[in-house]
Amino acid sequence: MNKGRLSQADRYTIQGMLHNQKTPEEIAKLINRTEKCVENYINGELSKIQDTIVNVQLEQNPPKPTVPKNQAKLTMATKTKSGKSGVAIMTQAASEVSDEFNKSIPKTMSRTSKGNLYTSDGVEIV
Repeated sequence: MNKGRLSQADRYTIQGMLHNQKTPEEIAKLINRTEKCVENYINGELSKIQDTIVNVQLEQNPPKPTVPKNQAKLTMATKTKSGKSGVAIMTQAASEVSDEFNKSIPKTMSRTSKGNLYTSDGVEIV
C-alpha cells in the first residue's frame, strides 16, 4: 500500500474512475491505496472542487425567475374599498410581474399582421 499524500496522478485517476462509475473500493485497489484514503479524497477535497464549480456556474448563469400564471391576477386589486367588484386596478407588483412576463415573449409579428400595420405618418411597421 502506498502511504502519504495522494499524488496529482492519483487524484486525476480517482476523478476519471468516478466519472466512469467505479466504486471507491475498485479505485483503491487500482491505485494501491486504502479505501478510506480514496473516500476521504472524494468527500473532502473533491466535493469542495465540485461546490466551487457549481457556484461559478450559478454566478455565470443565474436561474431565471418563474412567474406563476395566476400571480398577476393575485397582485391586482379587484375590489374597491367599499367592496364593489368589477374593477381591476394594477398594483406595482402586478406591473412588475407583467413586465417580467413580457420580457420572456419573443418579439415577432404574426404573418397576418405583416404588411398591414402602419404608423400615423404612413411608415410600415416591420
